Amino acid sequence: MELLKHRKKSFFDEKLDENAKMDREDLFVFNFAPKWFEFVGWLLIVGVLEYLRIETNSHFIMVILWATSYGILLWYLIAVIFNTHFYRIIPSKYLKNGRAVRIVNVTLAIVPFFLVTHYLSEIVSLLSKAP
Repeated sequence: MELLKHRKKSFFDEKLDENAKMDREDLFVFNFAPKWFEFVGWLLIVGVLEYLRIETNSHFIMVILWATSYGILLWYLIAVIFNTHFYRIIPSKYLKNGRAVRIVNVTLAIVPFFLVTHYLSEIVSLLSKAP
């Protein structure tokens, strides 16, 4: 699959009037907001599994948590990033080929994934010990 063939222009390359820019930003928010709340739902589900893992020390829950929940969460983030065209925030002159677009997209998915896996575990651990 060649990403550049169907690549949309970078936001910096588009020459739009103010109304068109506002319309484009509104469309982005309308498309992204439902994805954000789906992501928050994922966080709640994974947080509950993390809590159960901490409280029960169950290897079965740990396997479910890591092999399925976190694995599927990473795929979900990658799909959301690829489908919302986050690479458009980078000027086109820096993304000359499909490989660069893929690297940007996967990086934009992996960074929040690692933040979620690290901090969610810490937060749930702290909350489970709270009086």
